[in-house]
Amino acid sequence: MRNTDPFCKFTLEDEKAGRIGFISPKVSVEPMTTDALFSMSDKDRIDWYKTKISHYDNQLSESSIKNKIPKKLIAAIILNELADINVKDQAQERFNLSDGSFGPAQMQTYDTAMKFGHVDTIKKQLDSLKKRTIKSWGLFSISEKSIIAFHISQRLRIMQVAIEAAAREINRLLNLMRSNILKPWQREHQLNPPPTPKTTTLKSIQGMYYGKGQISGDTEAERFMYLCQATAAAYNSPDIIITNRKFESEVNRIKHKKEQEWSQEQAGLLKYFAEPYKNARNHGGNGATIGLDIAEFNLFR
Repeated sequence: MRNTDPFCKFTLEDEKAGRIGFISPKVSVEPMTTDALFSMSDKDRIDWYKTKISHYDNQLSESSIKNKIPKKLIAAIILNELADINVKDQAQERFNLSDGSFGPAQMQTYDTAMKFGHVDTIKKQLDSLKKRTIKSWGLFSISEKSIIAFHISQRLRIMQVAIEAAAREINRLLNLMRSNILKPWQREHQLNPPPTPKTTTLKSIQGMYYGKGQISGDTEAERFMYLCQATAAAYNSPDIIITNRKFESEVNRIKHKKEQEWSQEQAGLLKYFAEPYKNARNHGGNGATIGLDIAEFNLFR
């Protein structure tokens, strides 16, 4: 597998301890579409999954333990974001913008990373950035918040930072689902996660949130697929968790579509596009497909 990052084995704890200093790449994402990904052979698809994130297994494990989120769920969410990268996503990084979605986790700088504290700042780097900004633009030309946002947008391009930021956001979303268990999106997935235990091991965390009776699905692979769908859609649009509006998920729509007559199918399709959160549900459906791959190919153990 191709690996272009010589520091991939190091984690954020190594950085905190001063053993490594991560440098943000100029552009951290490559163009990809879900149509292209899902048209690949099983072998090519597995290779793509592994090439993108398996070299960062140490960080996946570290973030899994710290946030009590299955390692494979973190991987699924990031891979789902990397499977939908266009020229605009690359341009935001190439032109050093700070307002938008950045890095492998495609996380919003202001509305998510800064709002919920998903990215830790590095004081030395931030102080250096302030000095360079003041020297280049003058003392009052840019706000403190804007400088921090620029720093965070740079940090999000580092895979280790993206993994930890995604894990924190997934943890937040799952807690929000837990506190809104009777809302339509959670009921659509029959979501019933247990309280998060205070102490866990990496092995026990891997099975959290998709045990029998905790979510839809007859098999472990199906349950993980539904978990990825529920989380990936919410990662795209968190409001889907709290809305009272009812609609059908992509996986269930396809499942029920097979049971319908042709005359009903067109009406069902029109209804699907008329329902709210279409973009989020599309992301959820793609996340479900990636999640099922991860489960069936036994990846990111």
